[in-house]
Amino acid sequence: MTPPTPEHSIYAVKYAGPFSVYSGYNVWQWDMATNEFDLENWYLWCITGGDATVVVDTGADPELTQRRKKSELVESPAVALGRLGIEAADVEHVVLTHLHWDHAGGVHLFPRATFYLQAAEDWPSAFSMDLAGCLRTYEKLRAAASSPDIIFPGHDPLMYDAYPRIAEGVTQLV
Repeated sequence: MTPPTPEHSIYAVKYAGPFSVYSGYNVWQWDMATNEFDLENWYLWCITGGDATVVVDTGADPELTQRRKKSELVESPAVALGRLGIEAADVEHVVLTHLHWDHAGGVHLFPRATFYLQAAEDWPSAFSMDLAGCLRTYEKLRAAASSPDIIFPGHDPLMYDAYPRIAEGVTQLV
């Protein structure tokens, strides 16, 4: 029996990385003096199917990223999205997960888009000032998702390494 074809496809579009980050930074900022490092990539996501294409996050501003990272491992999120055959200037719907500069700094790359953003944001997301609220948010995510298989951590290199590549820097998650 052939599994049903999903109504939508979800793509991870890597525009930067991998970068080394302190391991402690990824776990609530504990032990920032650690000598251990993890890798992270920077992504935006694209959901296609139905009547609309939806981009999730805009990535960072390319010029600002070059100044901050000084790395050859960075490109414009618009160029990376173009590998899916999607022009950032034509995108009409963008969901911003949160307002960190590497997720929402590229809003100017999407001049025709309507942006969707939650009304409130616990700042900054790397810290948990309300552990019970944080855990409730995870439960809301699980309840809202049609499957836990479509909840993806934002900077995880496995989104690029463990899924089928359909173009340079682009993997198909669903």
